[in-house]
Amino acid sequence: MLKLLFHDRAGSDARPLLRAQRARLETIVAALDAQGSSAAGFERTLVLWRREAAVAALRFVDGALTQ
Repeated sequence: MLKLLFHDRAGSDARPLLRAQRARLETIVAALDAQGSSAAGFERTLVLWRREAAVAALRFVDGALTQ
């Protein structure tokens, strides 16, 4: 959020930052998907929680890219 604020204040294009963040988040979601398939118990719960947070961040980035 701070980087987006700084881009906004500077009047610069934040899309390269957002695209890079999107690529990183996709990697994180894929890794969590792989972990979730073998996790059990609370570990699985934690992986699911982290995945949902990453997917939410991905949705936010996608929304920011379409503005």
